[in-house]
Formats: sequence, structure tokens, C-alpha cells
Amino acid sequence: MEERVIIGNSNVRILGAELLVGTLAGLTRLPSPGNHEDAVIEAEMRPARDWPLDVAEHDGVHCFGRPVYAVEVEPCARRVRLLLTMLPEGDDLYWFQRDLFGVLACMGGDLMLHGSSVATPDGGAWVFCGASGVGKSTICRMLVAQGLPAINDEVNWLFHDADGTLRIVNQPFWFGRAETPSLPVTRLHILRQGAKCAFQPPLPKSESFARLLAGHLSIDTQYGFLKERADALRRLVEGRTIEVLEFNLDTKALLDLLWTNTPPNDS
Repeated sequence: MEERVIIGNSNVRILGAELLVGTLAGLTRLPSPGNHEDAVIEAEMRPARDWPLDVAEHDGVHCFGRPVYAVEVEPCARRVRLLLTMLPEGDDLYWFQRDLFGVLACMGGDLMLHGSSVATPDGGAWVFCGASGVGKSTICRMLVAQGLPAINDEVNWLFHDADGTLRIVNQPFWFGRAETPSLPVTRLHILRQGAKCAFQPPLPKSESFARLLAGHLSIDTQYGFLKERADALRRLVEGRTIEVLEFNLDTKALLDLLWTNTPPNDS
């Protein structure tokens, strides 16, 4: 069965859609046929095979495997082949969705940022980035406890729309249902733990670029998308001031800071 769907910010044609449309919640079905597609996914169920748990590249095809699925990616052809030994669930489903999201985002020239994000009542989104251990999940839990819905606390798909507005794919923890498929990013900060909640002077753009690129995202190196991610990130840091947010565990002080201080509006 063939279907056209929206996954994240990508218009995707799926061959073998009966295996994915029921597995991945929150997909937007599109009329078929259509003139535009960002990628083609071929999905098939087959017995387990000997597949290395690392990346191999053969004639421009990048291959990667996990116990219940294997992936072949042809970046230039915008084609992804999924081999499923069973329908993924639990932890396998999370990693499957993350791999698929990452491949499609990088294939489309969009951003995959290592960070946490929440939706805000004013219709925007806050994104907090940084190295492992800096507090991305902690700040996400603090804000969720105050009623702000989480989008993701590890990796996030961002893109610039036709008007140049930076937006985030609003599918909570991948493929969750949301009323609005994407939200404008009203805050984007690099995190730093400290004794108080305060904004620090913005880093030089070169340092912001390096810190955001250094976030551990195996997706780009696995599938040869590091250049695409770097190009998308360069556009971001050249067009937007990214402040450093120092924070502690004082939730009230954190919220007061975030709600009362206007972020730079230069994107």
C-alpha cells in the first residue's frame, strides 16, 4: 500500500505504508498523487538478517542496523529503505522514530538540535541546548511541572519557513498528536548551570556554532549528513543571537526570568 504523509516538516511517499501508518501516530495523510515529495520511504517486513550495529557506506548508500530494524539511506536520491523484523515498540519504537526523524530532517536541510523544548501558552516554543549533563532534561521537567507541555528533551527538529521564521516540529516526543504541527521558536538558549537564574552575554557566533554542532547526534555522522547539519546551523547562528541561560533549581526565578525578559528578535 502506498500513501503520502507529512512526517515532521517533510512530505513523504511511503511504500509499504501499512507497516508505518499504524505504527507512527500523528501522521498527516495527504491526497495522492502529489507533485512534490521530500523523500520516499520503502518499508518491508522480513526475517532477521546479519546486520552490523554500526554504519557501513557502499556506493553512496548508508546502512545502519538495530536488533529489530535496519535502515538504508540514499541521501542524493532522497530515499530511505526500512527493513523491519517486527513492528517496533517500547524503546525500539523510540529509537526507530528518532532515526527516521533525524534522517528526514537532515535530508531536507533542516536542523536537528540536541536540546529540550516546551510549548508555551502564547503559541510559541522555548528550546534549550547544551552538552550532555548541562541540565536540558532538568529544565524541561521544571517547566513541565508548571504546566508547559514538553515537545522533546533530547533532539528537536527545527526549520525556517517560507517567511524565514524559525519553527520547531510540534510532535511531542516524536509523533505525538498536537493541535499545531509546528510552533515558532520564541526562545533559543545555550544552557549553563549556575548559582542564579540570569542571562549571560551572548557567545561569539563561532563559539555558538561550535557548541551547538558538538551536541551528540549520532544521526548526522551515521548517515553522512554532517555537512547538511552544519549548513543549516550556520544559517541559524548567522541570523539569530543565541543567549547563554544560567539557571539553578529555583523554578519561580526561572519562570520570572523567561516570561519578563524579551528575547532577541533578530531571526
